[in-house]
Amino acid sequence: MLVRALAVVDGAGLWLARLAAVLMAVIAILMLGEIGSRFLFRRSLGVSWELATYCMAAVISLAAADTLRTGGHVRVGILLETLPAPLARVCDAVATALGLLIVLFMLSAFGDFVLNAYQRGTRSFQPTRTPLWIPQSLVLLGLGMLWLQLLARLIRVTVLGQSMRADEGRAP
Repeated sequence: MLVRALAVVDGAGLWLARLAAVLMAVIAILMLGEIGSRFLFRRSLGVSWELATYCMAAVISLAAADTLRTGGHVRVGILLETLPAPLARVCDAVATALGLLIVLFMLSAFGDFVLNAYQRGTRSFQPTRTPLWIPQSLVLLGLGMLWLQLLARLIRVTVLGQSMRADEGRAP
């Protein structure tokens, strides 16, 4: 059952990474539209930069969990590679637990931020007047998924005894 729960977390992170990829395509389309509009009509679309900014914030957050799962985050691997496997797992577990605490703090702070924007009806000052809680919620979703992926990693390292070292293979 634990392995199945970890697979669900991995799958959810993958789907959010796919959503991030779609949003990257949206950014490209918005920027191409902006370039085309400036070239053909000598006018800005007006909304492209605002929407692209929202998408970029969401992309960074939504892709973070799957990046962690696949080992794509920057880390000092030389330490884990040179230590004996049991000690490397302890270091990995401590670093992951610290990451869990940091992301939990970020989740709490950003959750308050989003809730505040929703309750106050805060809107963008741009012509779209976008309710800011909407794009902020995507970032919050990504942070929540990152926290779950960190928890899954901690379970893999401590409970299942899996190694995240490159020379011993990665967890699925």
